[in-house]
Amino acid sequence: LIDRVDYSYVTDGDGNKTANNASYAHNIIGVVNTAGVVCEGYTKCYKLLCDIYGLTTIVVTGTAETSSGSGGHAWNYTMVDENWYGVDVTWDDQKIKSSQDNYLLVSKSTMEEEHTPFGSEEYGLSYNVSLPTLSSSNYHYSYI
Repeated sequence: LIDRVDYSYVTDGDGNKTANNASYAHNIIGVVNTAGVVCEGYTKCYKLLCDIYGLTTIVVTGTAETSSGSGGHAWNYTMVDENWYGVDVTWDDQKIKSSQDNYLLVSKSTMEEEHTPFGSEEYGLSYNVSLPTLSSSNYHYSYI
């Protein structure tokens, strides 16, 4: 997924980049036509791929902390071997961050460093269902 598509920015007249608000960037169409996506598009496509392969995955929305401040963001929680792990495909896109695997099947503590779901007490909001509790350790995997 991250090899196929780029994060979709819009550049203003001064050269400043912001996330693209075009509808294709917020869904799977931006992946299919390789026009690019923002976090919502990455998470929806990742969820579709997990659904196809029988992995239980949900989309989580909230805020994320970056070096330039905090803002709205979307990522996934995925169940593997009966444990839940965090996945942030957007941040693992090596064109955005320096490494591909920093947010692939990671623990609660890793996700909580920079990700806060809207359903958390900090926002005074709640989901109609409870979010799963993430594992206390990263999932250990190896590439074949």
